Amino acid sequence: MFQRHENIANMTEDVDFIMQCAFDKKKSVWEYCSEHLYVLALISPNIRKYILDLMDKGSFHQKFIIVCSTTFRPLSLISDMEYDKEAYIVLLKEIVKSAIACKSIKIKSMGIQRAMQLQFNSLSAMIKSELTNNESLLKSHGWIYHIMTKGYSLEQSENGIWIHFHGGGLRLNVNMDDVDNIDKYVQQNYADRIQLQFIPHNGMEHLKHLF
Repeated sequence: MFQRHENIANMTEDVDFIMQCAFDKKKSVWEYCSEHLYVLALISPNIRKYILDLMDKGSFHQKFIIVCSTTFRPLSLISDMEYDKEAYIVLLKEIVKSAIACKSIKIKSMGIQRAMQLQFNSLSAMIKSELTNNESLLKSHGWIYHIMTKGYSLEQSENGIWIHFHGGGLRLNVNMDDVDNIDKYVQQNYADRIQLQFIPHNGMEHLKHLF
């Protein structure tokens, strides 16, 4: 579809179709078309505004679809159209913020997960506030807050201590009797993995995996 046109002005019928299908009740339909919606958001300020309006006044179904799709890689479908990467990243952050503040626990949960995946660490204070006000959410998502603020999260299980980082985790093969301070041990031995959540970036370079 996007290979056939040079700009969005020539896509009126296609845009109408995408907007209709992106929020379809059938998952197989909206999963596919919501990706195309994000391509439109990459190249059109009007579509970005429309999406933010839905995050404010849309249905829970619409909001959930929008938040689910924030990690989509739009350039996998676009050809030679001009786009504004920074405006697009601003859109993603506003979507995630709106999701975190949503009354729906399902959408709030997804927003918190996306904040970590997109490395919007500046939203950690907002997430902490939401976790503080919801004990169940704190229990299930507290580890995400730790990754966003410390770069890792520790979990005690029947199989030992697990350490979770941005993008994965592993079991600590260490005798706890030999370790005075587990946090200090992790920070000294897994500094490279911890830094994955805090890599210095130029502009929006930390989200280059989306492009």
